[in-house]
Amino acid sequence: MIENDWKFRKDSTELRDSLCEYFETLFEKVRFLEEKNIGKVRADMIAVIPEGLIGIEIKSHCDSYTRLQSQIKNCDKYCDFNYLFVGSRHIHAADHVPNHWGVVFMNVRNGVTFEIIRQPVKNIKCKVENQLTLLWHNELSHILRENKLPRYPGKSKSFICGKLCEKMPHEELKLKLCDRLFERDYTRFE
Repeated sequence: MIENDWKFRKDSTELRDSLCEYFETLFEKVRFLEEKNIGKVRADMIAVIPEGLIGIEIKSHCDSYTRLQSQIKNCDKYCDFNYLFVGSRHIHAADHVPNHWGVVFMNVRNGVTFEIIRQPVKNIKCKVENQLTLLWHNELSHILRENKLPRYPGKSKSFICGKLCEKMPHEELKLKLCDRLFERDYTRFE
């Protein structure tokens, strides 16, 4: 049992489990990518929902705002919605993130509870072409094949992402991207 958020660290399994449970109450279908590299930073978590990606940054008591601006910049490029989860030390964090970011207070004194300070708003800076780079080459090939598009053998992921964006409506492409992330099989690396 966690005694207080002074001792609480963001890499705590209990916090991650509680965050996952929180999002599972909000969305019928959700999958989590932890410590995911996006652009030049590592997002604490990305929640995949059928309609898009949700960026999750965590600032616990022992964290600072040193990297927050670069995290915001990169999360905005990749995620349809973004949340900042904060401990008591960062209760005024809403002042440090754009207005479209959601801010949630994490109270860990008696278990983990969440209090919404600000709801997120759809992020207009997010680009599906950036999101596609999160897919593996075989996942991009699946989308090409499924839509009867050329396979582009020997071409880079960047090239394929560009072609998909040229040839498919972006909202349809986003749904297929999320579907591929839901179907991703990590067991092949075990």
